[in-house]
Amino acid sequence: MSPNGTGDWTNLSEEIGSLTFHYYHRNLTHTTTRHYRVYASNSVGESTASNVAIGKTEAAAAPDAPAFVRATASGRTQIDLSWHSPTNIRGASITGYRIQVSPNGTNNWTNLVANKTGTSHSHTNLDPGTTRHYRIYAINSVGESTSASNVASATTEAASVPDAPTGLSATASGRTQIDLSWTAPSDNGGAFITGYRIQVSPNGTNNWTNVSVRELIYCSSRNETKSSDISGAFPISDGVGG
Repeated sequence: MSPNGTGDWTNLSEEIGSLTFHYYHRNLTHTTTRHYRVYASNSVGESTASNVAIGKTEAAAAPDAPAFVRATASGRTQIDLSWHSPTNIRGASITGYRIQVSPNGTNNWTNLVANKTGTSHSHTNLDPGTTRHYRIYAINSVGESTSASNVASATTEAASVPDAPTGLSATASGRTQIDLSWTAPSDNGGAFITGYRIQVSPNGTNNWTNVSVRELIYCSSRNETKSSDISGAFPISDGVGG
């Protein structure tokens, strides 16, 4: 074998069986040219060389699509993606993946990540009860896979009622008023706290009645952390309990 057909001839195989009329030269890179000649041998010696044959491997091409894309909800605000690299990279190493997302899996596809390395990704800052559909393209030095992977879908967990407020305290403020304060729930159920219902009892056992439903008004962005809400403070001066 020679890279140019003129010099640098090297043996690919010292000897193969007398009934073998083929040989496979493997592990070449794409767009590689090689020149070949063959000698026959018997117990007396070796023949002169055959004619020279030239072979060239195919050029690299865009890879196949990724496979086995999976989407799994992780709580109320995150969907985790994983996938396998293409079965055939078409002669050039994978350099990245383009991840697309759609609200319905049919149209309105947009790029979630234009060029992601590795074979996993987490889609964060979603709302509770959100369904998203995903497809992925593989990229190498030649280009992008002509087709996308399978479409994988997942739905984040739905919002639920919040935990109870904590740290409630009641402090007398003069002869006619009691001031209340508390800390917001540690888990708001995946939705902003919109208000608190305050009840009062003369004995703490029964006869609970509503004092107020306190509404909260926010000017918040969608990306504000959903687990944080303000604490409360409220004065009571209705004279309940004498």
